[in-house]
Amino acid sequence: MSYSVDANLLLYASDRSSPHRAAAARFLESRAEDPDLAEDEGFLDIYRAVTERAPVRGNLVPDAHLGGLLRQHGVGTLYTADSDFRRFDFLKLRNPLGPS
Repeated sequence: MSYSVDANLLLYASDRSSPHRAAAARFLESRAEDPDLAEDEGFLDIYRAVTERAPVRGNLVPDAHLGGLLRQHGVGTLYTADSDFRRFDFLKLRNPLGPS
């Protein structure tokens, strides 16, 4: 099964004042060997489908882009601490910083 990592985990890992810094850094280090995601032909149609239910503006634009990439590549699980991804019902969310 494939997965992706949300950018907020990168922010936590680089923020020396974050109480999540150590956990986020450990998690990211364990993912260093994983493959990249990229847009393939037909991505715009998938992006439209991902964003058709609710308006996407501001900070939700990159979330929708990532959601579209994940859907295009058949990724079903996203590791994130960002609850905004709940809007994408095709994703199973895992928060590596919270309780299991």
